[in-house]
Amino acid sequence: MKTSSLVCALALGLGALGCEERVKQAPPGTPAAPSPGAKAAPANPVQARAGLGTIREAGKTFRPTHSVIVWNEAEQELSFYLYPFAPSEPELEQVRRGQSFISFNKSSPDPRQWPDHCPSATYVLSWARKPKEAIGDLSKARYLLHLHGISKKNANMSINRLSVEGELRGKIAEGQQIQLRVKDRGGFSGSTIEWDLALAGQVLVPPPPPEAPVLSPDQKGKLGVVTFGEVVFKVEGALAKRGPKDQLVQVLLLPRAPTAEDASAYQAGKFSLGQDQRYFEIYLFCGKEGFGSPPKSSQRKLIFKGSLGSRSSFFMSKGEFSLSGGFDLGETCGLKAKGLEVSSFSSSMGKIASWELNLEGLEVLEAKSN
Repeated sequence: MKTSSLVCALALGLGALGCEERVKQAPPGTPAAPSPGAKAAPANPVQARAGLGTIREAGKTFRPTHSVIVWNEAEQELSFYLYPFAPSEPELEQVRRGQSFISFNKSSPDPRQWPDHCPSATYVLSWARKPKEAIGDLSKARYLLHLHGISKKNANMSINRLSVEGELRGKIAEGQQIQLRVKDRGGFSGSTIEWDLALAGQVLVPPPPPEAPVLSPDQKGKLGVVTFGEVVFKVEGALAKRGPKDQLVQVLLLPRAPTAEDASAYQAGKFSLGQDQRYFEIYLFCGKEGFGSPPKSSQRKLIFKGSLGSRSSFFMSKGEFSLSGGFDLGETCGLKAKGLEVSSFSSSMGKIASWELNLEGLEVLEAKSN
């Protein structure tokens, strides 16, 4: 893959579609106090009934029949995932993990409006960067409404506002029953969106994260280790390159120390380890601040690309890592990173990856076009 193509793909993937509007703040709803000794309801956590409300966009009316409610305490976000079908148990687990696009390949709920696809929507209440005491108070929340395929196939629309008009009842905690009623309208550029929703159900939470594999010292290479499913890849060497105008650095992780021939081939985009093709590559993308200043947390990305013969994987990870040195051509750079990730999509190498890297003194080579 050419670096320029990857930059374009990242720009599209990291871009946000939506609008920001300020409206008059409504009086906060009064959360209902739970009764003493109340226990989590054992009922099915998916709400399924005809009266969940409507969302209208571009002359089309979406009537969800099922809602899944997930509370992400780490992000302080309460998400209502709205579908015109009943999610299966495996799909419910996907939604809990934040993989909400389960409407793909589903039958249309109304072929007159959506001939060949199934729409969905997500309504998110956010108390991000607010004190924990603010959670549950609509006067201190903002909301995001995401529409997927309502106006037409593959069309996504988002509305992001700093205040909420509506009513929220119940305790936001795993297993508790809550109710949300919101009614509003918005949009931009002549496109109006209206919604009137009455949502209720049992609160779910994301599943606990998987644990990183426990590795012995002899399973780790000189520069660290990358695991992917059952794969344990010892990192014994590394190369780094960057194009003169690129906003990212590519780092090749090798199972052996690199040679001068390896460096020349990697610069020219012709590197090969032979038939085995055992390697991992990392793309460091740090956003508009550049490599000389600390990037914002939302822009800190490690993009892993792996190949082990016929098996391969590609995923983007948000996480903490530290960079050192300079990233201009001819300078030396370093990367320290440790993390664990459950990828959004399964691959031939598995869904769970972990990494522990300590790369120092890597000369930034010039990526030469073919």
